[in-house]
Amino acid sequence: MNPGRLTHGRRKEIASLRQKKFRDQAGTCVVEGRRSVEAAVAAGARVLEIVATERMLDDPDTRKWLSSSASISIASPKEFEGMSDVVTSQGVLAVVETAWVSVDALKGASRILVLDGVQDPGNVGTIIRSAAWFGVDAVVFGPGVADCYGPKVLRSSMGGVWDVKTCRTNTIAANIKTLISIGVDVHAADLEGLPLSEWSPSDPSCLVVGSEARGLSEEVGAVAGSRVRIPGGRTSGATESLNVGVAAGILMFHWTQRG
Repeated sequence: MNPGRLTHGRRKEIASLRQKKFRDQAGTCVVEGRRSVEAAVAAGARVLEIVATERMLDDPDTRKWLSSSASISIASPKEFEGMSDVVTSQGVLAVVETAWVSVDALKGASRILVLDGVQDPGNVGTIIRSAAWFGVDAVVFGPGVADCYGPKVLRSSMGGVWDVKTCRTNTIAANIKTLISIGVDVHAADLEGLPLSEWSPSDPSCLVVGSEARGLSEEVGAVAGSRVRIPGGRTSGATESLNVGVAAGILMFHWTQRG
């Protein structure tokens, strides 16, 4: 391991990956923090470059998971401030190749989660983390959904993004129709749906989750199959619904653990 110093130009390129348009152009994202970088390496993500402070590189625990295939560079704590998305950086980040797949790559998947208009990065990251934990095969991101390779989503997914297939689409309703045509059972979370206790999906299956504010988009609602809801214990009061991240987790538990 012979780490070199980052040039000013390269530091600017890494900093630019905080923005979606530059991530899309480069096909890479930045994973920051010891646990997040370690998770990407352990999951077999394509880690292209690791940048760390000298103190972090000297840490024996860090050396255990440094990827031999990635280039390794040194940056000072001050230089990290310009690249980091967090207030207090741990002094290690990785540039990792994004792993988008096409809709065709979802054929053969047993369980596919589709996000329709879920915009909050924290919620999206939480949903991805739960999907990975419960063994969902793939997560599809419709228009307007927070980018799963953005820094806030990556942090809240806690490495889960590397354990599921990720697919994005601007034609979500058409893609759902395609899934139906190849025998995938499509269900959607909806306040007017069947109670969770009566929901018995069979594989291969797809679960669509909409945004908290608007629910399912009109085009998706028109093609989604059966509907399911999580009954609440209150009939009055200020609490009208569950947080979408919490609701998705409950639905995925039932979906993947039934029987």
